[in-house]
Amino acid sequence: MRFKISLKIVTNGEFEPTEIPIRYHAAFLSLLKRGLEKASPAEFNLLFKEKNTQKNYSQALIFHKAKFSKEVILLKEPKISWFFSTPDSQLAFNVYNAFQLLKQEKRLQLYSNVEVIVDKIENIYQERITSTSAVFQTLSPILVRQHDPIQHKDWFLSFGDDNFEIVCKENLKRKLIPLLGERVKYDIDELKIKPLEMKKTVIKTYEKALQSSIGKLKLSGEPYLLEYLRDTSISSKSGLFFGYMEEI
Repeated sequence: MRFKISLKIVTNGEFEPTEIPIRYHAAFLSLLKRGLEKASPAEFNLLFKEKNTQKNYSQALIFHKAKFSKEVILLKEPKISWFFSTPDSQLAFNVYNAFQLLKQEKRLQLYSNVEVIVDKIENIYQERITSTSAVFQTLSPILVRQHDPIQHKDWFLSFGDDNFEIVCKENLKRKLIPLLGERVKYDIDELKIKPLEMKKTVIKTYEKALQSSIGKLKLSGEPYLLEYLRDTSISSKSGLFFGYMEEI
């Protein structure tokens, strides 16, 4: 299930171009936490209080007609589109209700000088995937995390790295086996990830700059797995606005 949340920047008069930090992730995530804590305290605690909970969803933010620079984003329109996707119907229900509660509030503090309202919430219809291959467009960057448990260090790979697919599939196994069972391990091994029109990008989030990939890619594998990956993500840290894909 997936939906689009339309946010609008609150102004006292005519909208003027507004700057927000390039590291915007925490501010927007705080809105989701605020609504979810009211709509479903149990879901909120599971996702954000319990340690190492896998985020079985992906998100993307679209800043319309925005200009990106090194440290800030200049918003030239008051509209921001927020996309949310999950294969978990109960989670989708709780998150939808969270945004409905936020919609009832007149103003939501995003930054000291920026307030927004939830203007509209729309369901996005998804066709079932019945073929063994599908092409996707990323709406938020794909992050592939390679973790060294001995040195306690992380590296983030782009599509051009030799072990991009290998590490991506290992990450998927850790994420999906607890959710779908051991059977998914073989299907992940057989999954093919083919970059079509991809490019490397660096995303600044919290205190880090992370290498990632955006563009078009083709996935080949079992239809149920392709559908699940479309609805959740092939990306690491998908809950932090990474890895949202739409089928094209």
